Order: sequence, then C-alpha cells, then structure tokens
Amino acid sequence: GDEGGGGGEGGPVKVPEIAGAEQDAYAQKVADLGLVPKVKKVFDESDAGTLFRVDPKENTEVEPGSAVTLFVSGGFPQLAFDNGKDILLANGTDGKPLDPIAKGAQDEHDPTWSPDGSAIAFTSDGQVFLSNRAKPEDPPRPLSAEGETYSDLAWAPTTDANVLAMAKKTDSASDLCFGRIDAKGMETRCKDEPETVIERKINWAPDGKSILAFGFNPETTQFGMVQWKTKKPFSSNPDDYSKGEIVTDTSKPGEGVLDAAISPDGKRMAVVNRGPNGRGELFMAKRGDFLLADAKRLGVRACKVIWRPDGQDLVVVQADDCVGAQTGDLVRLPVADPKEQQQLKLGG
Repeated sequence: GDEGGGGGEGGPVKVPEIAGAEQDAYAQKVADLGLVPKVKKVFDESDAGTLFRVDPKENTEVEPGSAVTLFVSGGFPQLAFDNGKDILLANGTDGKPLDPIAKGAQDEHDPTWSPDGSAIAFTSDGQVFLSNRAKPEDPPRPLSAEGETYSDLAWAPTTDANVLAMAKKTDSASDLCFGRIDAKGMETRCKDEPETVIERKINWAPDGKSILAFGFNPETTQFGMVQWKTKKPFSSNPDDYSKGEIVTDTSKPGEGVLDAAISPDGKRMAVVNRGPNGRGELFMAKRGDFLLADAKRLGVRACKVIWRPDGQDLVVVQADDCVGAQTGDLVRLPVADPKEQQQLKLGG
C-alpha cells in the first residue's frame, strides 16, 4: 500500500522514528513501508531487549526494498573479579555491586566465565570450584581435589568444549594445566614447565591455537609472555602443545610485557608493557607483534587487560606498582577512544 508515508509507487521512503517503540512493532512498521528489517543484538547500556538505534538513521530517505538494521540491546556483560579475598560480581556498565559469587573465610581468586555466561570457575584456597549462574543460590561445586593449588584460571573461548587453562603451583615450580569439565567433575592434566614460573594471567587466543601466560625464569629473572602453540584448537591434552617460550622482549632488566590479550576477532593484541619508570602502560599491537615494533601507545596506565567479548571495550587493572600490588582499580575504556576511561569504582 502507499498510505503511511510511502509516497506512492517506487518513491523513496523515510526510516521511521524509534520513539520508544518495541522491537516487534517497529520491525512491522518498517516492513509495512516496504523495507526489510534486520535485527542485530549488541551489548549496550540500555536494558536488554531495548531497540536503541537503527541504521540508516531515523528519518533518512531510502529506496523501497532497502534493509534497515535494528540494533537491540543484549544487555551488558557483568564483571566478575576478586578483591584479594572474595569473588564479587558487578554491573559492567557502572560497577554497581551485584550479589557476590563466593564470600567465605577462604581466599577466593581468579574467576573466569564460561563463554556462554552460564557458569563461573574460581579458586578457593587454591581448589577449583564451579558456580552455576542459572542457579546462583546453589553452593559452588568443587572441580579439583583439596590440597592441590591452582591459580590464574582461563576458560577456553569456545562452546564446543569446557576447558580451563590454569597454573598449578608446587613449592618449587608451576606448570600449565588443562582441566576438562563435564557433568562428573574435571579431569586435569599438566604440562611440565621446569624453567618457567607461571603466574598473574593466562589468555587463550580466540582461535584456540595458542595460549599466552605471564611467566618468569627464576634463574635469570627474565619475565614476559610465554606462548604455547597447538594444531588442535582448545585441546585439553598437554601433549598437543609446544614447549612454552617467552616471546616478548627480555633484553632490558626490569622492563618487559606483563600481559598480552588477543582481540576476539583475532586481529589485534592489547599489551601491557612495563617501561623504564616501572609503570605498566597499555599498547595496541597487531596480533603476534610481541616486540611492539609497530605498536601504538594508548596513554593508559595498566597492569592487566581483558577484552569485552565484542571487542569494543577493554577493562584494565590500574595500580602504581603492578608487580607488588595484589589488586588495583578496575577501569573500563572504549578501544576506539581510550582516553574516555570510566572508573568502575571497584578494586580487584
């Protein structure tokens, strides 16, 4: 029909205004005008399900049959973190506290989300536990044996397998371990790394073909990011991985990379480098540019860095002394405009 602002057969039509419309009603309005609605769910600070933007913009004249993308909020990721003793949960938008995940007499650390957001694994006095986020009132269930000490958990970013990478601490050393989680519990196997102590942070590559972890050689005091490679993505078999090797620059004593996390699209790498002044600073590099040959300094202080799953935002931990401090301030920043830092008013 040509009523309702169509302007006759074949003439341009205007993209309707959102004006608080529900997704379905707006999509119908768009379709009635002879346009093709396409829904795209993205992270946004508005409530989940809110239609907050369209492309082309409202009131733009377009030809009949053109596609109109409806951007609908998928809500905003929650932030799990530890404050050195408990596992806490906060709204990722503004840092508002939500119900804590684990608050007990034990020291609880190193939370990591399952990729679908349905569970969180963490350590309690070194023992690995799993919290089911669909039933947050259920007590977390143990995944590892008591008396074994794990740290720096990292859940593999795939929904095809539930695999944790983590460091296992013994008196003299630490090894890279893989835990495969199923309904019965977790099967853990470790890769002996006699020359390297792994700590602080472990990061999976989004394609599952490599792992980066902070490590140092206790003999030489050299530190940096240790890399393991595999031809079998997200494998939980330590034999599938190459020997861990420090791939970042170790030529300047006391200086070097403290964290390196590959972007969800696999193209870039957010890198925290400790410079001559002893402070950690954030760089953006191409994936694999471990020597920061072509990296951009972002002018942001950082000790650790994590990507939001859509690659648009980063959260960093900021502290004056990255090595000595257990925790720091959690700060959120858009990748496109790193100067727009938002203090989440959280320490962890």
